[in-house]
Amino acid sequence: MANATGTERLKPLIIHHSARPRAFKNVFISKLPVLWRANKKAWMTSSIFDEWYIEHAIPAIENVNKKHNMANRVMVITDNASSHSKHLCTVSDDVKLCFLPPNVTSLIQPLDQGVIALFKRYYLRFTMQQMADAMDRDKDLTAPAFWKSYTIKDAIANISRACNSVPESALNGVWRNIWPDIVNDFKDFDAASDVKAIVKLGKEIRGDEGFQELQENDVVELLDSMDEPLTAEAALEIAEMAKENDDDEESTENPAQAKKEMTIPKLKNFMQNINAAIECAIQDDHGMERSMQVGDALWRAASTYSNLLEKMVMAQQQRTITSFFRPLTPPGECKCSCEVKIAK
Repeated sequence: MANATGTERLKPLIIHHSARPRAFKNVFISKLPVLWRANKKAWMTSSIFDEWYIEHAIPAIENVNKKHNMANRVMVITDNASSHSKHLCTVSDDVKLCFLPPNVTSLIQPLDQGVIALFKRYYLRFTMQQMADAMDRDKDLTAPAFWKSYTIKDAIANISRACNSVPESALNGVWRNIWPDIVNDFKDFDAASDVKAIVKLGKEIRGDEGFQELQENDVVELLDSMDEPLTAEAALEIAEMAKENDDDEESTENPAQAKKEMTIPKLKNFMQNINAAIECAIQDDHGMERSMQVGDALWRAASTYSNLLEKMVMAQQQRTITSFFRPLTPPGECKCSCEVKIAK
């Protein structure tokens, strides 16, 4: 969900058949870049939508309005899906839920005017890039082996990247059919260039002849197939697959006991890689201004880890210093081995 200007967006909601997949070991679900919910069919239900709207959407909207000192008077537009409960219209006096008429989603629903399709192209592109990068690091890695190692955690990372990559101008431009006055200078989506980029990445993937023969029409057909509604047969198949994979995927680990993975050596290695990337851009790019802009952006993006590293190093140094001091002995007690006699 996003506002009409495109400046604010909510975390995507992911519905999976497993409440805690094995790939989430050592991961706090509350810290994921998405909202995570589960049921056996991996479907949106009225209870999940109710919870999302009441506990996440309305508070997020109120916080945005408070941040910008705006009146909390908002209309939320959604489609007429059966899982979207009509009683939610009366939940808030300030945030009004408005349902579109049936059979008009493809015509006027804002996100369906190009943003959803753009998100899918970004997701496919990032996934293909991940595969190509993995093969560059491991020359023996094949496409089937990569897909076997691809987890829901990888999918979430690419979903989050794809959502965040959708530009504000696109989120704003898709309102032209129902609210043209709010739309700024937005020309259109350049789907062709995205498809060409995906095909180019596919040509770089080894171990599968299908990627080498990949054509633009194949990518378009794949993306179009994602818009087809889920049939009852497909839903049953997904439910059976979930039942078969429960033992393999479900983790019994308590999320509250997940172990911390970030260590000082790992953070140092990460920051060294950032420095190396910036140095590489400065040395190899003849446009110094461009490379400096990229370097600044990388440093800003990495500042969270840089600050974390600094805090962890300081904490370690403090523990090391205090280890040189012995605790004070309370009055009247003696920790030495000798016997002390007091003359009277």
